[in-house]
Amino acid sequence: MTTNSTSELRTKGNAAFKKKQYKEACMLYGRGVKILSETKDGFEELSILYSNMAMCHIKLGEPELAVANSRKGINVLQKIADKELLSQSQQSIVIKLIFRMATSYGMMKQWKCGLDSLKEAQNVLKSMYEFVSEFFD
Repeated sequence: MTTNSTSELRTKGNAAFKKKQYKEACMLYGRGVKILSETKDGFEELSILYSNMAMCHIKLGEPELAVANSRKGINVLQKIADKELLSQSQQSIVIKLIFRMATSYGMMKQWKCGLDSLKEAQNVLKSMYEFVSEFFD
């Protein structure tokens, strides 16, 4: 299977999610993760799948798994950031992952971890703003 089939799995997962079939959606996203984890590319798609899995776990009341998937998605994008500047869509994915992690920490009443996650999001947003501002000075 290739990225095309993983995007098909994501589409099917999205359809299941919209029907509130969160376990089914998570399983479909997980199959996509397994496929992409065996390749050396598709990092953005992989991070999206992790983000979607995190949201499923939030909906299922499984915040620990949501944090784990959020962290995995961030780590995937960190591999790109180590080599090049993240695109705007990749930066948006990072923000979404961080907010999902903060939400999950809140569900577990781990307020400090949640606050730290929000501060991390604030720093990412600040650096995005500073980068864009350079072009308008």
